[in-house]
Amino acid sequence: MSIEEKILNFIAEKQVISTEELVNELKGTEKHTLMAMVGVLKEKGLICSSNLLSPTTLVITSKGKNSI
Repeated sequence: MSIEEKILNFIAEKQVISTEELVNELKGTEKHTLMAMVGVLKEKGLICSSNLLSPTTLVITSKGKNSI
């Protein structure tokens, strides 16, 4: 399973997570690599993020759910 798939599946399990939760869940991957993959998933429209409240939260979109 690719890093992108792991990220997408983890977010799908919880629906809404913080970036810190994601980093803690995927400890074996460097933070900057994870954030790069999050960026790719956001560009594809599979997840979205909000930084209105700290910490930044990640949310799966309906397109993301359907792609799993």
